[in-house]
Amino acid sequence: MNLNDFKSDWQSMDKPSSFDAENQQFATMLNNFEDIQRKTRKENIAISIAFLLTIAFLWGMFWFMDDASWWVWSGIMIMTVEMIVAGIFAWYRNTSKKWSNLRQNSRRYLSSAIRKLKCRKVLMLIIIPVYTLLLIVALNLIYVGVLSDLRLMWRWVIHMGVSIMIAGFVAFEVRRRYNKEQQTIDPLIRDFESMKEGLE
Repeated sequence: MNLNDFKSDWQSMDKPSSFDAENQQFATMLNNFEDIQRKTRKENIAISIAFLLTIAFLWGMFWFMDDASWWVWSGIMIMTVEMIVAGIFAWYRNTSKKWSNLRQNSRRYLSSAIRKLKCRKVLMLIIIPVYTLLLIVALNLIYVGVLSDLRLMWRWVIHMGVSIMIAGFVAFEVRRRYNKEQQTIDPLIRDFESMKEGLE
């Protein structure tokens, strides 16, 4: 079931007048949700392509390396696993167009929509920081093998420089996007929760 089906269901239900399906606020709410899902699908496609290309590049590099060490293999394996897991979770936060396999009524539709929207916070506040930490660990494992011929001081400079740069960039992006989503996602979640209460 899609958003049009949901609107039809909503029109046929007994509910407070403030939740009238023809109300402009209701229409705006659903349009905002649809826009978020559309952007999420585009993000997921870009993420999936980037992850696949990165995994292919890493294992291609490993294949052509002469006597690649255990450190390099371990780092690439960690990065591969975390990219696959992150990609799966990214697609999970996006709702499906075929709602019939997720819900049988509008209340379950709203529950699913709320859960998907909240997954965006989980992604930003838990998944991305953990992903970043594992990425830093994996890169440093790779560098242990690749930079083994350099002096210890230079290896430490590279390890610390790359780690700080990645952590700083991710922290900035997470903060920026979280503040943005507090203004767009949180009000939508509250509106959907109010609508859900009206169905109970």
